[in-house]
Amino acid sequence: MADYFAVQALDSYPAIDQAQAGEVGVAYGEFSITATVPLLAATDLIHMVWLPARHRVVDCIIQMDQIDNVADLDTNTGLTDDPDGATEDPNALIDGDVTSGRAITMARMDEPAGLLIAPTNNRRRFGFQIDVDAATQLAGTLRMWLMYRASDSRDA
Repeated sequence: MADYFAVQALDSYPAIDQAQAGEVGVAYGEFSITATVPLLAATDLIHMVWLPARHRVVDCIIQMDQIDNVADLDTNTGLTDDPDGATEDPNALIDGDVTSGRAITMARMDEPAGLLIAPTNNRRRFGFQIDVDAATQLAGTLRMWLMYRASDSRDA
């Protein structure tokens, strides 16, 4: 058996305490739909939460009720509005293949690109993009928890 070490695990590397690491913040968003309003269609965006200016995404968790009993009403989760004019990437945090409106779903960030979203001087919206038109839409609630931390010299 061999031992391998990341640079950050070497004896000479200082342990970062909570004061140095900064606190993790959480933005929570909740969006309720009825069986008919709004009737969700492919490419619709549901903006859920703001990422503060000069902050980085750390993690994301989503939970959705069963909102369709026929179609796989998949949703992508990611950047839905960027005031800096950058291309939105609704698939940056959670790939739509892991979510389905036909069942109660809970998913956690699975896209590495989410950790690489560079901080900017403007706040940005994160949320869902609908992949497939609703077939038989049901009333339900979509929820998002976006965890983030302040940007610092580690992000240069």
